[in-house]
Amino acid sequence: MILSGVFEEHADLQVILGHLGEGITFQLARIDEAFSRPGNAPTDFAQTFRSNFHLTTSGFFSDSALTCCLEEVGADRIMFAVDWPFVANKDGTDWLRAYRTDTEIRTKIFATNAERLLGL
Repeated sequence: MILSGVFEEHADLQVILGHLGEGITFQLARIDEAFSRPGNAPTDFAQTFRSNFHLTTSGFFSDSALTCCLEEVGADRIMFAVDWPFVANKDGTDWLRAYRTDTEIRTKIFATNAERLLGL
């Protein structure tokens, strides 16, 4: 989607990805480096990703993965979700409650980010 130019045409388009970004957040620096090489179409992949994508936890209850996502996209773009029936709901809520962060970030992830994005 980013390389197709859809976000140049629809700059306000917002996309929700599950599983803490499907590994893309871990690769953002590498993707930008690869596209900066001669012969590649110019793109600011990481910035477009950070502006147009939101992530959900959806069954990916990993402290290190969440920490990476918080550093790469920020707390305002991450939402709590479960992956039932593949992962128990209680496992997810217990994990996020125990994750070492402040109350403001936890509240954003558990509720206010989804409320804002989805108009709830």
